[in-house]
Amino acid sequence: PSVQIHYDSVENQWLTSCFKIHHVEIADSAEIKHHCTSLRKHINECYSELVYNPEGTMEILDVDEQANAYDSGVYAIANAFEFLCGGNPIYKYEQKKMRRHLIRCFNRRKFTAFPKKTDACVVDQEPEVHQANFMPL
Repeated sequence: PSVQIHYDSVENQWLTSCFKIHHVEIADSAEIKHHCTSLRKHINECYSELVYNPEGTMEILDVDEQANAYDSGVYAIANAFEFLCGGNPIYKYEQKKMRRHLIRCFNRRKFTAFPKKTDACVVDQEPEVHQANFMPL
């Protein structure tokens, strides 16, 4: 898949997009999905070579919503990880553990799955099978 993390400067919000065969999926952790015109134009430009009409094929996924105004970047990275591991970012994350997990990933220079809620239980998942190593640009 082709995965991008986008910043909406109007709403001060990060979100993730993923190109899958013939359509673009959007994972946005904001409670209210505004998607300003400039951001939609940017997403269209990112995928215009891959999809005839990116805006007409956009699917807004029902993903976990952040409980505050400042964790959209952490959620965008968690959702990008799920897309890149072939998954679908429909999980409910354990928000209180997400920042600590992200810092741990940066320190280790290796990404692992973010802690997710399973039913009423919280599962701190750190699978070694699904990981993404940093690659130099």
